[in-house]
Amino acid sequence: MIPVERKRTAKVASRLPTWHKHVKHLRTLPWMSCGLSSTLLVLCSGGRQVNENSQVVWERPLYDADWRILASYARRVHTLTVSPQSDTWDISIMHILNCFPLSVALLPALTELNWLSDREDFFPFLHCFCGPTLKTLKLSPTIWSIRKCVAIASFAPLCPLLEDFLCFGADDSSIQAISEAVLGWKKLEVLEVGPVNEQALTHVASLQSLQLLRFSAS
Repeated sequence: MIPVERKRTAKVASRLPTWHKHVKHLRTLPWMSCGLSSTLLVLCSGGRQVNENSQVVWERPLYDADWRILASYARRVHTLTVSPQSDTWDISIMHILNCFPLSVALLPALTELNWLSDREDFFPFLHCFCGPTLKTLKLSPTIWSIRKCVAIASFAPLCPLLEDFLCFGADDSSIQAISEAVLGWKKLEVLEVGPVNEQALTHVASLQSLQLLRFSAS
């Protein structure tokens, strides 16, 4: 057992210079546009590995110290983009972050969220990142479902000060969900969506803050 433990200690020790180098670099950044998976990998020692099924997994759980380190740097993140090329590694990151145990918001300074993935299993995690500081939200679903509509319809209470909402690819099946969200926003400046109902249009027309409106007829 002793040789095995020494081997593991040496393996961890060999990673420390690189890990500390990345953390030192992150400390110099006034804000980050991330890449949560890369940020999590850098800040939480241990990282990831490929298992026998060629799947990327974490080597160990995240503990209280890991969450607190992540939280201390997460406040620097102003912009988050979820790529349309998201893979199984990214969904595992979403599951981990959904377990965030601290009372503060996961990304308390986030002002722009670009959710460009159309993956059905990603949409429920949108709520993890919609907070009171969010000003810009961009979505691009191409196939609508009840799951996605439920997520979108409940956005407004989470990010009540939203200014720019862009939902490319919205269609007739998303009318009620998007309209419900739009009715909850009082400070919209830019609204680019598909079809919305008459009530939502009446609400938007009453907003003095509105600068740009684009929608399609159903």
